[in-house]
Amino acid sequence: PTIENNIAQFHRVGAKRMLFLSPEGVIVDFSEQDKEYIKSCQKFCVSQGYNAFDYVLTPRYKGTSCLANQVVSGGPIVSICVAYVQCGKLLNCKLLSENRVVPDIYTMNQGIGGKPIDIYIDLVKLPSIENEPDAKKYLFLDYQRKDKLLSNWDIQIAKDIDTFSSKFTILNKNKSDAVFAHIYHGVMMVGMSMWFGQAELLVRSFFILLFLVCACHTFGWMMNSTSMESVPFETGIKAALIYLSKKKSGKSKK
Repeated sequence: PTIENNIAQFHRVGAKRMLFLSPEGVIVDFSEQDKEYIKSCQKFCVSQGYNAFDYVLTPRYKGTSCLANQVVSGGPIVSICVAYVQCGKLLNCKLLSENRVVPDIYTMNQGIGGKPIDIYIDLVKLPSIENEPDAKKYLFLDYQRKDKLLSNWDIQIAKDIDTFSSKFTILNKNKSDAVFAHIYHGVMMVGMSMWFGQAELLVRSFFILLFLVCACHTFGWMMNSTSMESVPFETGIKAALIYLSKKKSGKSKK
């Protein structure tokens, strides 16, 4: 009902929207609970008549069914599959592999001491969902394709990565745009602070925020092994909550 009501509001005012869905609904890490979830997804694949997915989770189709009913007369549906490659290795390899790396904020922002990550995107226009009223089958067929695609990445990357990767779109780095945006933002902040006579407050605030963000980021990295998103202060807060939760349940490591 919530999804239907929200989209109905867009229809009432004639607002056009692009929907970006992640039907997996969750990022799995490396805890026993995560491993059990992966195995349950694989069992569900088999129960539905598909081979177990090794690289992707089973899609959650019920919410997608609700959305599909709202965009019958909408635009095209495009499926996206992303491959993260670092030093000639596929980071998002098999879900149960010990070599799998979750490309989170720590991995993507390693700085000058880290190693660059190439992001390859596969875009496929899917047939209209009007031709396939069964959203579960619609998604499972697409995820079966994605699982096979990542499997080919895993195999071909060790053979001839240049030839294979040339078939996909690489996400180009926008270093110049990012540097310009930072410089422009900095100049505006300094200019406004000087205009209003608050330069000292700006400098003090900058170092306080820098310390807090760095402390949270480092604390989260030291305390926790789960993936982290890029929400400010989330790295430290999430790590502390997970640690306290494990300690409360008697599962924390001493």
